[in-house]
Amino acid sequence: MHRYRAYGLAIHSDIALPFADDHAEIPDVTIERGPTDHPFGPDARAFGLSKAERGAFYMHDPRYGSILVRDGRRVTFESIDDGRIRVFLTGSGLTALLQQRGLLTLHASSIRTPHGAVAFAGRSGAGKSTLAVEMRRRGYPLIADDVTAICFERPAEPMAIPAYPGFRLWQDTMNHLEISQDAATRRLTGIDKFIVPSEAINVDPVRIRAIYLLYPARDAPISIQPMARINAFNSLSDFTHRKRICKAQGLWPDHFGKITTLLQSVECRQVRRPLDTFRLTELADQLEEDFLSLDGAAAVATA
Repeated sequence: MHRYRAYGLAIHSDIALPFADDHAEIPDVTIERGPTDHPFGPDARAFGLSKAERGAFYMHDPRYGSILVRDGRRVTFESIDDGRIRVFLTGSGLTALLQQRGLLTLHASSIRTPHGAVAFAGRSGAGKSTLAVEMRRRGYPLIADDVTAICFERPAEPMAIPAYPGFRLWQDTMNHLEISQDAATRRLTGIDKFIVPSEAINVDPVRIRAIYLLYPARDAPISIQPMARINAFNSLSDFTHRKRICKAQGLWPDHFGKITTLLQSVECRQVRRPLDTFRLTELADQLEEDFLSLDGAAAVATA
């Protein structure tokens, strides 16, 4: 039995995962090998390789195996290929579990700044992880890569929950950033995407202060602009991680409400950059300058 911590949860697992080691005796979540049969009700929704209803998510591929996520606490898997099942567990399975636990899941990487947590949200390939790596190099601790989970124990203070110390990077990105593969783990055989350990991660939940929504566009100049609330709402809806799973689990109305609550206390910025050339240093410089405005924005919001 492996013992891990990710997204603030003590996890006991029968399969090795790329999470931080933990020694908690009592788990919040158990991941076990076993039968994945589940008596889905008549309102369950099937889509692609998956099926879901409130409190249960099932995913099956006859080549690799299946997973069943229940009640935000129990995960069962049957494996033909442990590598692929590991991807299921740390991808769709983990997001389904976080959604079952009432967390808002954004397709975003996040870091801690002196002004609070900031997230970089966008579609695959928008540059979320690349920006998080550059910001880590500049001294900003990582909170989460690729999937940022937000809790609302105090609605006026939404908190970003720490994930685990690693980045998900394509080999081309690693080459561009001159990151060695020596310590990296290939996420899946035959796919040039790796999990690269981070030497530092924020360990406590952090109030989220801003979300930068990334929109690469051909020949676009670098720009950072405030977003109207309705546009920010639509973008955050689009950038929900595994939106289809959330809807199939009957959780979309809750998720909808969480996005609305989030926008009452969080600044949203639209970030444009050239599609063909990242201009990473220049963009990171402008983002750091924009971070300085967050304290002023908070003062106006609470006046």
